[in-house]
Amino acid sequence: MPSPARISPVRSAAYEVLLRVATHDSYAVELLHSNLLAPLSPSNRGLTTELVMGVLRWQQRLDQLVESATGKSIEKFDIEVKLALRIGAYQLLYLDRIPARAAVHESVELVKLHGKRSAAPLINAVLRKLSRETASASQRFYGDLARTYSHPAWLIERWTNTTAQKPLALSASITSNVLKPRFAQVRPKFWKNSRTKASRSNQHRWLRMPGM
Repeated sequence: MPSPARISPVRSAAYEVLLRVATHDSYAVELLHSNLLAPLSPSNRGLTTELVMGVLRWQQRLDQLVESATGKSIEKFDIEVKLALRIGAYQLLYLDRIPARAAVHESVELVKLHGKRSAAPLINAVLRKLSRETASASQRFYGDLARTYSHPAWLIERWTNTTAQKPLALSASITSNVLKPRFAQVRPKFWKNSRTKASRSNQHRWLRMPGM
């Protein structure tokens, strides 16, 4: 059996938390604040939390992608295999700064460590396929995002290269900025000969401007 040292403490901890949630009806939030994560540094605890909550949040989407890649229902896999696939797929799709090779390799090692060595080739093949498809889909995504938010495709791609954001993360960033309400300050004019004069308290009004 491989040594746990071959797997990062973050992925090991995330896997253990998700395994307890799945098999013991434990609560992820409680486990993430338990002694289980005590040996980790603050930054590693943060990444562990991101992995755990991200996998739980996007589980249906991750399972859908795995099923598409394998041609099988994910329910046919043992829980140890499911978790390794979900953790690996989440990193490939949603995390910006984790190399694909690390996500794939350590997911394979996780399933070996937890007694499912026979599933290692499956994990490796599925995640490598998702990695290739994600890279290919990214180029198509730039064009779609450019049309959706009326941004030049070259600018979308430059943002991605500059910020190291993957398409899904980039979409969230652009959405939060482009769709944020904008307000403009309007000062009405006061004419000396006007029969009705607006009160001084209404001189400054905040109006929501379409498209701003």
